[in-house]
Amino acid sequence: MSPRNNLLFFIFLFLFSEVGEAKSDFKVTYVSSDHIYIDGGKVDGLTVGDKFKFSKQKDQGAVLEIVFVSEHSASCAILDKTVIFSAGDALTVANTAGATSSNAQTSKTEAIISDQIESPVSQGPAPIRISGNAGIVLYQWFDNSAANLDFTQSSARLNLNVANIFRENVTLSVKSRGRYDVRTKAYDGGAGKTSWENRLWELSLTYYNPNSALSYAVGRILPRRLGGIGYLDGVLAELRTSKAISMGIFGGRQPEWLYSDVNQSITKVGFYSEYKTDKSAKTLFNQAIGYVEELHGSEVSRTFVTVSGSVGFERRLGFSHNAELDINSGWRKERTGYAFSLSSLNLHTYYQVSSRIRTSLDYDKRKNYWTYQYRSLPDSLFNDRINQGLRTMIDFSLLNNLWLSGSVGYRKHDPEADATVSYSSNARVSRILNRGISVSTVISGFDGPLEHGINYRIGFDLDVRKIGSITAGFSNYVYSVDGQNQSRSSRSFEIGLFRDISRNYYIGSTLHSDSGNDIDGFRLQLELGVRY
Repeated sequence: MSPRNNLLFFIFLFLFSEVGEAKSDFKVTYVSSDHIYIDGGKVDGLTVGDKFKFSKQKDQGAVLEIVFVSEHSASCAILDKTVIFSAGDALTVANTAGATSSNAQTSKTEAIISDQIESPVSQGPAPIRISGNAGIVLYQWFDNSAANLDFTQSSARLNLNVANIFRENVTLSVKSRGRYDVRTKAYDGGAGKTSWENRLWELSLTYYNPNSALSYAVGRILPRRLGGIGYLDGVLAELRTSKAISMGIFGGRQPEWLYSDVNQSITKVGFYSEYKTDKSAKTLFNQAIGYVEELHGSEVSRTFVTVSGSVGFERRLGFSHNAELDINSGWRKERTGYAFSLSSLNLHTYYQVSSRIRTSLDYDKRKNYWTYQYRSLPDSLFNDRINQGLRTMIDFSLLNNLWLSGSVGYRKHDPEADATVSYSSNARVSRILNRGISVSTVISGFDGPLEHGINYRIGFDLDVRKIGSITAGFSNYVYSVDGQNQSRSSRSFEIGLFRDISRNYYIGSTLHSDSGNDIDGFRLQLELGVRY
């Protein structure tokens, strides 16, 4: 299928997609000390004051009340904290008795929350379930500067999941994007040009049955158990030997659009093992380890071990990590001088000081690693650290509708240079005057060896009945470089409108007005989307 036909196919699918029934399944998207957030809102019939009763693992409890609701999300106060919630927990509406309509102000919903959606017991074949979203977007940049670099981009995206497509527990997943760019003038001053770009991120068939020991995925897949693998055109098979232990193997070719050199051909093969405790345990432990080999033909491009995992103690203290250890042999050992080298290390820990205060600390240490692609580069152009630094953050929830946070970072790129110190502070007030009005502010900055900058932004969100969600904001960015007498700055005003056309369709628009030393013009974005 040609790029143009591919984009037209997305638009056809979007325009003629069937409008589905009212949403009845929700998921927990975020958990704070005394609130949970779910992916359902006004369009799903939820209103402030609605109360829910949940049961988890046959234990009754956890009465929730909606205290704030927007178009597509809601915040619920936990009135009875006898159940521990986790992000990703599934919420299935079981009974809506007492609600006179989908927008009833006093509706009470009985629901069941489970750690994962189990396959329903049925007498016949499991019904096909379609979920996902699609959209078409028009982006226009009107450049008022002397360069006159006007730019137009038309794009279409598709994110589709079809469960039980051929047989029960088999899911077809499609994730793709088509884009058409028009430039009136090239950066070097030459004539403008047009270009197509299509990306098929994922096209896979996955079999997963919670009651089966074997699962698999085939097609263009993304192995999610381990980091550092990326997309593959291949196959993955996993065997669950117990409720807590699973192991798998995978292999395939890296898609060509991931290459900087189209003449490359990279094949990746490997295996992994994972141990994971049940979500109901007081101490949560998850650890995965894998071995990966990248090949260019018969020549080894890279070999590494990847390790990732997390541990949590009664939701008060937690730690997570991700690391990659390169195993060097042959030409790679000659280049690095070591048999083993740590190419990536990311650490995160948090502590819930109280019901309203949470702290966290992150450490990031990444550096370049040798592959077949960079084999011909001189060492002086390659041996360098990408990131190395610490960042600490503290979050305050002073009131039910007031949230504050602040962070400080310390990062070094070169051992011989001074470090870069960065900072940020955020504040958000919601439900002002008991209405859908929110105000947020952000102040951030950095102080590096040669560069220094500060940025601040203030934003407003307002839900207006029969109009939609309105956003507005102003931001200003100022920076300076040592040795230059004049600092540079850029300002931006923005206003946006998001409106649901129906229960499934929505439309959104955003207008930015930018001015300053680095940018001068208008940005306009229009989007038409559908959820199914």
